[in-house]
Amino acid sequence: MKRAIMIVAAGMMAGMALDADAGYVTVTCDEPKVKVVPDGNDFKLFAPGLPENFTTKVTVTPHPDWILVKPSSSFLMGSGEIYETEYEVRHATEPNSKGKISLFHYYIKSNINNEKNIDVPTEVEVTYTAYKNGSECFSNWTVTGNGVEGKSDGSKKAITINFSESYWGILSPTCQWFIGDMQTPKVGAYTIDAVDADEPVAYPDELTDKAKMVVFGADFTSGSPYGFDNYTHWTIPGAKMYAFDRTGYEVAKTNDYYGAQTGRCMYPYASVQENELGDSYLTISKSGLNKPLDKLFDIDSTTLNWHFPAQTEESTVIDFEASPGRSEGKLTAKYGTLVAELPILTFPLQTRSVLVISVNGAQSDAINLETASEIFMQAVTVFEELAFPGMPFDYPDAPPIWGHHDNGSDWLDVQNAIIADDDQGVGQELKDNNYDHIVLILPGTDETQAYGRGDANGKFVYLYSSTINQRTLPHEFGHNLLGESHEDPDLYNLMNVGSARRNLLRYGQWKKINRPNL
Repeated sequence: MKRAIMIVAAGMMAGMALDADAGYVTVTCDEPKVKVVPDGNDFKLFAPGLPENFTTKVTVTPHPDWILVKPSSSFLMGSGEIYETEYEVRHATEPNSKGKISLFHYYIKSNINNEKNIDVPTEVEVTYTAYKNGSECFSNWTVTGNGVEGKSDGSKKAITINFSESYWGILSPTCQWFIGDMQTPKVGAYTIDAVDADEPVAYPDELTDKAKMVVFGADFTSGSPYGFDNYTHWTIPGAKMYAFDRTGYEVAKTNDYYGAQTGRCMYPYASVQENELGDSYLTISKSGLNKPLDKLFDIDSTTLNWHFPAQTEESTVIDFEASPGRSEGKLTAKYGTLVAELPILTFPLQTRSVLVISVNGAQSDAINLETASEIFMQAVTVFEELAFPGMPFDYPDAPPIWGHHDNGSDWLDVQNAIIADDDQGVGQELKDNNYDHIVLILPGTDETQAYGRGDANGKFVYLYSSTINQRTLPHEFGHNLLGESHEDPDLYNLMNVGSARRNLLRYGQWKKINRPNL
């Protein structure tokens, strides 16, 4: 049953028609979500957030003793129909009365299938546009999600807002508006609120709409048993030893490689030994979706042999193997569009020979090549002691504190003595075998309290029996292979000197170790 009500009838139960009375007629709308508001002799029908193709039947009923002249008693308003019409009534003894019936249909939609609530992969660019009565209209926007809120205001009203992989902001008209710290969109659910910026001033906030956009995606999040590098834990953007662009060529040292905004590089990287299997987890992030994904992500590679040992809705384990002669391959994950890539570097196993020399009987249980090999397996490199452990060398000139002097250094002195040796067997051993690394265990301590020293791009490593720990030798091997640089901003890097957690070798370091002439 329909009944005439005033504006307070906006709270009628869903499923009932909404009416309003202006003194001469009652206007009824069949859509319960439409708010009918009398304004003098006129009626305003507010239809916020209803579908793009929304229509509703409107009925005009004259009061007793009044006769409806126009329009017909019932008619359609909305998409494909009319948005405004005039009514007129007459009376036997009073002048005719007339007024307007105006519909304000406001909604927003995205460019993704023209839908409002959408699920999109991370790499897809999205534009939301506001419409009023089928035409684009200026609006004020608020976007919230992942603990961040961004707002436009009256001076920055816009028809559209844009979400791209590099920034989120207003495109039309041009103005600088960004969402807080969200210059690189993150996976998660976002609420998009829009308010018509040109609505009738007497009725603020009547024309609003809300959308839910869920950004989902996938990322390769691990790799084993070789190297995996997503450049996390790098504390100072741009501070790095090597820089490579996304195709692997060395470029100028910029923030892009480690990711100034995200703390990670453009892609993660993995390494693998040729003819051996590696694996990686493709982790799928899809919490809060508006509707279920209709399939798992497509995985493909044109340069690797690969298969799925395990798949779930949350992750996919991928085994990969590179054939001999291929130095690089790539796995890709797609969901309509590319959402994740994993470039993979393939290296033959590199075995590096090591000679350990005990100077003046100095010994240490921390000389453990297994630890060094475990760390350097990230670069498909292991260390092997070919001679018997701790080859002795008597050096009467050993100082209690090793350091520099006017003619050079104590380390260079003992190195020269070993090379020139012709009666203790060490010199002959060096002549007979071209060792990759020569490790000297020294008595005493370093003048700077260092645990050890490694020749940059050389062979010799100097360790102090009183201070060495399990990570000293791998770190000094790093100097032999990578040079002088200490990667202090990279908290987890093997070449960081201040972090007990260091054991990672990065993508650029893998290449330097295996391709020193690159």
